[in-house]
Formats: sequence, structure tokens, C-alpha cells
Amino acid sequence: VHVEVKDESGLYPDHKFLIPGEGNCDYVKILKALDAVGYHGFVDVEISFMVQHRPGYDPLAVATQSYAVLARAFAEAGLTRERHR
Repeated sequence: VHVEVKDESGLYPDHKFLIPGEGNCDYVKILKALDAVGYHGFVDVEISFMVQHRPGYDPLAVATQSYAVLARAFAEAGLTRERHR
């Protein structure tokens, strides 16, 4: 009913979850794949405890960065965000 995305680096068990844009996640590819199967629900960002426990964690900065990364990915994928609500 909804999709959660986040970034990461490394492979389990030596992996780290990251803020969207910090890793190599191809959000454009993910969004195009979701569109191809007819998905029109929410695409939410999950911020893991790995990120939340960083010294100086700033939730507003993280939300702002996450929004910018996903908004850019939607635009590059040629998709409108409203269509995916």
C-alpha cells in the first residue's frame, strides 16, 4: 500500500543506512519501476536509527535533503508526485 525508501552503503552485516542522497540508491530507476507496475501510492522516506543516532542529527535538515533528492528523482523520471498519492 506504500513504499519506503532510504539510502545505504555496504553489504550486510557491514552496511550503513543513510539519508537519501548520501549513497548510490537509484531513485529514478525505482520510481520508473513503480510506475511501470501501476503503483500510485505513497513513496515515503525511512530514516533509520543509524542516522537518528548520529551526533548532531538534525531532523529538519534530513527531511529537507530527503525531499530535495526525491523531488529531483521524480522530475528526472518524468513523473509527478501528485500522481503517486
